[in-house]
Amino acid sequence: MHGQEITKNDGLANHGLSIVVAQPRSLVRNILWSTDFSVPSENSLPFAAALARRYGSRLYAAHVISPYTQCFGPGVALLRLSLAEQMAVRKMSELLDSQSLGDLHREKIVGLGKTSRVLANMAQDFDIDLLILGTRGRTGVVGKILGAVAEETIRLSPCPVFSVRARIGRASGNGVDFKHILCATDFSSESISAVRLALEWAKEHSARLTLLHAVEGCVANTMEERLSLAKMMTDFEINSLRTGL
Repeated sequence: MHGQEITKNDGLANHGLSIVVAQPRSLVRNILWSTDFSVPSENSLPFAAALARRYGSRLYAAHVISPYTQCFGPGVALLRLSLAEQMAVRKMSELLDSQSLGDLHREKIVGLGKTSRVLANMAQDFDIDLLILGTRGRTGVVGKILGAVAEETIRLSPCPVFSVRARIGRASGNGVDFKHILCATDFSSESISAVRLALEWAKEHSARLTLLHAVEGCVANTMEERLSLAKMMTDFEINSLRTGL
């Protein structure tokens, strides 16, 4: 099955399109895989494909074009945007075809605007359950800029974000196996879906689950302060299990 090509401007939904939603078989019905055509993003595609196969999910491949990069240079800006869009669709098609996805439901989306905000809008518009990003894990100025984009995407995303580092092992087929899952939470209602997904994966794979909460501006120097923070996390985990997350 060939994916339907959908163009979105600044993440705004085109309500004239008919979106086919996969039948719910698990908590991961729709997966959004974001690519900037870099090596790290390409390395994250096998994980997205393997998860989509395992859960029978619909896979959305997304690329966001920055309008600022198309405003300068020879030719008309609108023509350059159109060419960039066509090239993005072609590259995503090549990447998806390289995974031998078979009958897996997939679609290609091209967005225009700020990457983090457009991806958040896409996740909202297409009822995405999991957003997958490839990250470089670099340091220095480049690493800080790329890290800032990933951080803002995680902050704005209405669904859990799965970050795949460039140096991580590759997945193939249905071969996604979790050994140790780290799930960050800020105790908000928005983080419940991420905890729910982490618990499901931990049970399915008999994996170790670590819940992490970072307290900004607070350093637990004394044993009493450390015990207080540990109790906060324990209470949250017990409450999560009781409520069936």
